Amino acid sequence: MIKIFTVSIFFFFTIVVYSQNIPNNSFEEWYTAAEGHEDPVSWNTANPTTNVMPIYKVTTEKTDDSYEGSYAAKLTSKTILTFVAPGFITLGDFDIDL
Repeated sequence: MIKIFTVSIFFFFTIVVYSQNIPNNSFEEWYTAAEGHEDPVSWNTANPTTNVMPIYKVTTEKTDDSYEGSYAAKLTSKTILTFVAPGFITLGDFDIDL
């Protein structure tokens, strides 16, 4: 019984110690991109693809309507030409195949 308890305590602390940290998880840090829109630091959005000539649509915006802290990310789906571009943010890489 003591072995099971010891092993389970070991696994619990191993999981807690090696948990991942999400960068800029409160969306407090933003930067102005070359296209003129703001994007959250460390996050990828569709804005670099949708905020170009002749479209000029931003699907991820900074807002001060936050649950905690000063800022939040507002995601809005918008119609662009003939399709709907979803508002999304991701920590991973993505490609938009038009």
